[in-house]
Amino acid sequence: MSARPFSVGPVIERLRARVSKGDDGLRMVAGRADYASVRRLGDFPAPAGYVLLAKEKGVRTEQGMSMPGEQYPLAQVMSVTFAVIHAFRNYRQLEGDALREELELRVGLTRDQLLGWTPDVAGGRACELLTGDLGAYDNAVALWTDLYATQHLIQPEISP
Repeated sequence: MSARPFSVGPVIERLRARVSKGDDGLRMVAGRADYASVRRLGDFPAPAGYVLLAKEKGVRTEQGMSMPGEQYPLAQVMSVTFAVIHAFRNYRQLEGDALREELELRVGLTRDQLLGWTPDVAGGRACELLTGDLGAYDNAVALWTDLYATQHLIQPEISP
């Protein structure tokens, strides 16, 4: 165990496994670096998904007595939120119901993979969907963001 932040790598790999099956979901799944490299809304490849760690928050841990100057292997539960940002391109001049159906299909396939899935981490908890939001939209590209919650356990690696 370590005190490292939650890794979104397993989330990315889970969604990429679906991409390799060739379903109607996402064609590409990437992380923060690829997301940050896109400069304009129109430059997003689509349909694509980007998984980003959004926030970690420590859950208060009851502690016993400790000695000043000493470090103990305190294990702490961290509440985690991560985002899956979906990018959709209006290839066929989709509008109205056609664009809605495209978004619903692809976001639904991603949710099928994550909702109730427990990441293989110490103290992991099944992923829950907190919110979904249309983050940005123009005549060519729509970004939809789903925010999920889970948890993991951290504990410092103490050297003697």
